[in-house]
Amino acid sequence: MLDRGDVIEIEIGKEITFNEESYTKARIEIDHINYGLDPKAKKLNTKRRSHFSAEDICQFF
Repeated sequence: MLDRGDVIEIEIGKEITFNEESYTKARIEIDHINYGLDPKAKKLNTKRRSHFSAEDICQFF
């Protein structure tokens, strides 16, 4: 598997339904969100494109 940075698990504030399944937690690749992937090398970019935290992602969900 490719190295795509840290994977963190977050608690979602309330239960959400996606594809007819209910979820209260989400597993996200925070570095993938903040750096993006180089389409050719399939590795994380070196330049940061955003500064989202785990809390920011929780609010999004």
